[in-house]
Amino acid sequence: MKENQPVLSICIPTYNRAELLKLSLESLIPQASEFNGEVEIVISDNCSTDHTKDICMEYKDVDYFCYSRNSENIGTTRNIMTLTSSLAKGEYCWVIGDDDLIIDGQLSKIIGRLKLHLEIDYFFVNFFFKSIKERNEIILNKKSKYIPTSEEVMCKDTSEKVLEKWEDTLKIENLYPAELHTHIVSHIFRRKMWNELINTIDVKDDAFSSLDNTFPHIKILATALTGKRIYYFGEPSVLFSYDSQEWTGYLPIIIMDRVQELLELYESLGIDENIINHCKTYFFKRNGENIIKIISNKDLLSKNNQSLKRFLQRNLDNETFIDALIEGIQKYTLNIDESIYSKFTVQFFLSIVNGFLKEKKSIGIWGSGDVGKSLLQFEVIRNNISCIIDTNPRKQGQKFSNTNLVIQPPEYLNENPVDVLIIASFSFASNILYEIRNLYNIKTKVVSIDGVCVN
Repeated sequence: MKENQPVLSICIPTYNRAELLKLSLESLIPQASEFNGEVEIVISDNCSTDHTKDICMEYKDVDYFCYSRNSENIGTTRNIMTLTSSLAKGEYCWVIGDDDLIIDGQLSKIIGRLKLHLEIDYFFVNFFFKSIKERNEIILNKKSKYIPTSEEVMCKDTSEKVLEKWEDTLKIENLYPAELHTHIVSHIFRRKMWNELINTIDVKDDAFSSLDNTFPHIKILATALTGKRIYYFGEPSVLFSYDSQEWTGYLPIIIMDRVQELLELYESLGIDENIINHCKTYFFKRNGENIIKIISNKDLLSKNNQSLKRFLQRNLDNETFIDALIEGIQKYTLNIDESIYSKFTVQFFLSIVNGFLKEKKSIGIWGSGDVGKSLLQFEVIRNNISCIIDTNPRKQGQKFSNTNLVIQPPEYLNENPVDVLIIASFSFASNILYEIRNLYNIKTKVVSIDGVCVN
């Protein structure tokens, strides 16, 4: 470290959240005053149009406080990069949100560990979750002091220790294994190390369009630190507000697309296969219910239809994902009427079928009832389904609905096999699957979306 250089720069990017920032500074400024310049607070205002500047100018005479305002909005990722590469002066940087909170008393402990372990480039700081309303109450009524419950804390290990590898943090029991490092509040890193890799980040204008534009910190830190010793500070020290972010509406897509890219990054860096598999198991379980949120939200689905199709195409063979997806469907449809269930099911069927069609697989539908008819109202399905199968002899040989398809008996598949059979039934999928396998000895891949089977 250079003489008179701050040990730690606490970096806060902000945009049009003056009141949230005001409370943050009311809590943080007094805490930082104890360190005689070893801690600096750096604000990068992304050209706010509210009174953010006025709030910050109240602290213009505080010598450990730095406020900078961009001449235009440069996006969240670039704003963070500006903070760490151009504005911060500390040996280490800690990026926190204007809606987060460092618990009073923890900063002194962290500064002590930084000074004691200057040979280490990175410190993981455990954190906990609260609503923004609760955060505000802790600042205003509890003087920023709070002891979180075990249910609120991200990592269950609250000890302190040196870990031999950065990726060993992923072995520690936590609430969201695949997403552990997505929360930027948990990372204190050496600024020089960070800046050496900052040019590897490809920042695009479309928010959340890539891993670089969503979690740039993970790409830098994972690249720099995989296989290297780090310090784990397990005492919960910072509050992460979970309900005040503008990106909350994008969260299902972020979890679906960006977290999978994150796991691919881990794989490319050679992180231990057991760690990767642990994260993947959680990831696929989480995405079962997550996919339902996307499909059942008209606006989210229309904007991200292609992303959803790609995800389904890649992961429909993953049993953990399918089991979680089935469970998600069951939860979603538990308390809604059959007409909504049917509408939802059709949406989901269509997503799956599009995935199969892209792979140029032939598809058959087992069942010529209402669900099958609902499916064939879509042109993309009507023009690509190879056959309709039904065990009812009275239906066999008839034209199906308004198509040229003739309803066939199950034996038809012996001479005219398909790659995938979709069971068009809400209530009897397990029975139908048993018949397909045991009565008719058909080995074709079978998919059901009623919450029963994929085989």
